[in-house]
Amino acid sequence: MTRPTSQRSACGFSLLELLMSVSLFSLIASAFVVATQRTADVSNTQSAVFDIESELFDVQEALRRELRRSGYAALDGIDYPAVVAAGELPDHAHTQVVGSRELLYLTPRDDDQNDWPDLDGTNQVVWEADPRAILIRPLEPPFHELSLVQGDGTTRILSRRMLSIDFQTAAETGFEIPLRALRYELRLGRLDRERRLIERRADGVIVLENGGFDE
Repeated sequence: MTRPTSQRSACGFSLLELLMSVSLFSLIASAFVVATQRTADVSNTQSAVFDIESELFDVQEALRRELRRSGYAALDGIDYPAVVAAGELPDHAHTQVVGSRELLYLTPRDDDQNDWPDLDGTNQVVWEADPRAILIRPLEPPFHELSLVQGDGTTRILSRRMLSIDFQTAAETGFEIPLRALRYELRLGRLDRERRLIERRADGVIVLENGGFDE
């Protein structure tokens, strides 16, 4: 005896079943696209964060290497290091940067280039005649250029993604740091692919090795 053929076998899927299948497939596809996009966003953000944190580390290392050689001293009636609102250093005037301060400091002479500061007859450090400066100049908002300017005017760019920088002397901190130290605070940022600003901040204390007061 032959079993009768079912209506589904004879006629295929019904319209309702096809609509349900297409809807389910669309939901799965949409979820896949969203998940893929979120994964790409996370990867992009992580890459941007790694990039800015790496640059932040490099800037701090450059500041430490440069300023460590300096010290508290007086030259031509000016006390160093001198902290001044960004844009207002007399020999380095430029468009002001609100919320940032720049630094004017001395480095010791080393005429024999033995990596030790030259000393005078009383064993005091002999300082270079021209002070150096750490400047922050405005670029396209919100970014600024951080540069190190030597006494002869030679400029070294440390970052073009600086948001702000500030320095504090020992007296300004209420002597929370050693007498021969400086405190710095800086913020760097970058834009990700969606033009969102990613920002990182760092601060630290640098002990100046030459001249100045005993701790």
